[in-house]
Amino acid sequence: MAGRQFFGMTPRQLAALPTHPEQLKNTLLDLKGNWEAYAPKVTRQPIRALEGEKRIRALSDVAGTLLAEAPVPPAVRSAAFRMLATLPGVKVEGRTTDPLGRTGVVISLPLETTIPLGLSTAPRQLGTYRRQWIINPGNGTLLAMRDLVATPPQGTRDLPPGDDGEPRRLTPETQPDRFHKPGELAEYATYEVAEWTDETPS
Repeated sequence: MAGRQFFGMTPRQLAALPTHPEQLKNTLLDLKGNWEAYAPKVTRQPIRALEGEKRIRALSDVAGTLLAEAPVPPAVRSAAFRMLATLPGVKVEGRTTDPLGRTGVVISLPLETTIPLGLSTAPRQLGTYRRQWIINPGNGTLLAMRDLVATPPQGTRDLPPGDDGEPRRLTPETQPDRFHKPGELAEYATYEVAEWTDETPS
């Protein structure tokens, strides 16, 4: 973990994060990064500068990292869970099994995808997904995160027969759904062990 940073925060800064959900949210809003799902150029800005769904997506991305990867104390993880529960659109969807067969409670949030599924970065070609966190109800640890397709990416590919050397055209109007259908699993990550260690990462 030595030398590694999470959204610009060192392990020491992570350990000092607030343990109250509103205070944690206020701190995270000041984090600077490239939070756009798609943009013509990379722009670093604080989450606080975003509005609506963009802000929700950025906060959920950071919260997911705090829960799954960052070396934060249990009280900060608890605050991250409680902060997630306050974001607009969050739903508790009952119990399910994760990809490893473990039972957990589902918390989900609809978000615009950050996965470039189309051949262009046009918004209509990216589609939307529902991000789900699967949580162990016994101890509050994160078992898995997964993205289910809500609206598949769209696009049209107007290609004449043969290759006449002319530019080929791609527009996002009428091409059938590609890659996934609604409800299909687009991506997932599982977490088996969450504990402190004194060992140096290899």
